[in-house]
Amino acid sequence: MRASGQDTAAIGAIAAFRNAMRHALRTDLQERPLLPNMTVVIDYLRSEMGYAGHEVFRVLFLDARHRLIRDEVMWTGTVDQCQVHIRTIVKRALELDACGLIVVHNHPSGDVTPSIADKELTRSIAAATRTVGVSVLDHVIIGSTGHASMVDLGLW
Repeated sequence: MRASGQDTAAIGAIAAFRNAMRHALRTDLQERPLLPNMTVVIDYLRSEMGYAGHEVFRVLFLDARHRLIRDEVMWTGTVDQCQVHIRTIVKRALELDACGLIVVHNHPSGDVTPSIADKELTRSIAAATRTVGVSVLDHVIIGSTGHASMVDLGLW
């Protein structure tokens, strides 16, 4: 508002446009299977969390046909870390009768390279959910400069 000389009408129009785009992207997610084409998912996730100044950890819970049951922000953290509780993910997957998960978090730095901790977390979540018949389908890292899919990188 300061840069535009307090032009609240323009700011309101931009905010309304952003909200409409987010709604359209979310609607697209709910109307078709998310796999194997992740383009719509990535567009949605970048709009939701690509520019957050702190880490956000969310899980997309999917049914047997890979359709979205629920998208939930599970935790928020600091600029470079986020506390994740695997038992909470397992519990929520069971509550929602999910068959698959796409695990997502952002790197506020913009560097979407998976860290060793990211890889270990993915393996731990997959091992825990596998015991109850739920599959981790991907772990996606979102940043302002792009995204990284552990499946696409051959890490999963």
